[in-house]
Amino acid sequence: MISEGKCVRFPAEDECWGVVNLDPGLSKIPLRRIDGANLYLNRLIFWSYNLTNKYLKILRELASIYDRQNKYNADKYIYVVDKSQANHFAHLRALLKMRGDSDLAEKIIHHSYGKVIGLSTREGKNDSVDYLISEGKVIGLSTREGKNDSVDYLISEGNSESDAYIKKSYTRKSSEEEREFLCQLLTQNQLAFSIICRAKHSDFNFSFKGAFLPEGTNSLILLEKYSRLNSLEKANLEHLEKLKNLSEVDLMKMQPEIGENGRKLARMILEFDTVLNNSLQKMEPSPIAIHLVRLSNKIGQTLPSLRILGEPLINALPRMLLFTAAKKVLGEGMKLIGIEPIERI
Repeated sequence: MISEGKCVRFPAEDECWGVVNLDPGLSKIPLRRIDGANLYLNRLIFWSYNLTNKYLKILRELASIYDRQNKYNADKYIYVVDKSQANHFAHLRALLKMRGDSDLAEKIIHHSYGKVIGLSTREGKNDSVDYLISEGKVIGLSTREGKNDSVDYLISEGNSESDAYIKKSYTRKSSEEEREFLCQLLTQNQLAFSIICRAKHSDFNFSFKGAFLPEGTNSLILLEKYSRLNSLEKANLEHLEKLKNLSEVDLMKMQPEIGENGRKLARMILEFDTVLNNSLQKMEPSPIAIHLVRLSNKIGQTLPSLRILGEPLINALPRMLLFTAAKKVLGEGMKLIGIEPIERI
């Protein structure tokens, strides 16, 4: 049912007509366009139009699923559509069962996802974030309070936050020339992480506030630990070369002293495959992000206790191997969730 405040879009028209009043006593339904134009539609025509639209959509979907089944006879038909369409797919499955096609109904899988609250295009466009960022294109970040920002503004806000973080960092390795590029990369990484770290069906408000606090749960912890591990490798290139020349048998013979933190870190590295498989089965990427945050925290706890520089090879090589494996898992995991690893911050 259409309610007040909703809109009606007529064929061959781009503009949307807002429903002004649905008072049962009215014989004509008043509609108003964004430019102020008014239209009064016969009540019977109004309801017939909207009900017909709904039926046409579900019938079109019904025809499409039969067409796909005839062409491909697939095991599953997966629809990645936002959660507001849950009833649509429930109705589609119900119709198929009513027609005696229960097997086909069971093949329909709806993987829903949430939305960034207040982020909408309202014009039916679907541009990529990269395009929107590069063009600085205004899209409706409209809320009930009438706020209207642009993606360009949002990104510039993130760049300001990341720039402030870099300036405050006592261990910053990047040059002044690299800072602008680094700021944008940090911003885009945080944008990706903010989406991935949440359950995919959840709605959320996006903000860069607090996104670059070192103690926060954000992409920064992943990037910092990756950068530290990269610096560790560069400082111990001789050990890396020795590890490359060792056979698997030699590596298996190692009995290093890595302590409790080292053993926990090794277990978390091994657990990554399980986390990855579970995420794949559930079509849910957030467990990967959560595991990478836990892994980064454990790397931070382990690095001070497992020194490499100046240690005997019997201890230094296994420790180097452990941290190299941690860097590999962390880097590949970050790429999986859309975060670009940074070798130095």
